[in-house]
Amino acid sequence: MDFVHGGGHYMYRFYVPDAKNLVFGVAEDKVFAFTGYDFEKNRPDVLAEVDLADDLVLKAFRLAMSKDELQHEASRIEELLLRLQRP
Repeated sequence: MDFVHGGGHYMYRFYVPDAKNLVFGVAEDKVFAFTGYDFEKNRPDVLAEVDLADDLVLKAFRLAMSKDELQHEASRIEELLLRLQRP
């Protein structure tokens, strides 16, 4: 678990290196999750090592992977939205 300052506020988050460098937590009442965190480069303040339930890590990992998959569809989504704006 680490503590970071970002976006004008501080937050706690979990880092799971064995799950593709997964990071997840809650910010502004919204769950966030992403993979590929570069721990060595970012050098966060580590507060503690904690045991996380496997099902929680799995759900966070699935969320991160789903977001990655959807991100690959960004241009397709934008195209559809633009079509709605045209008369």
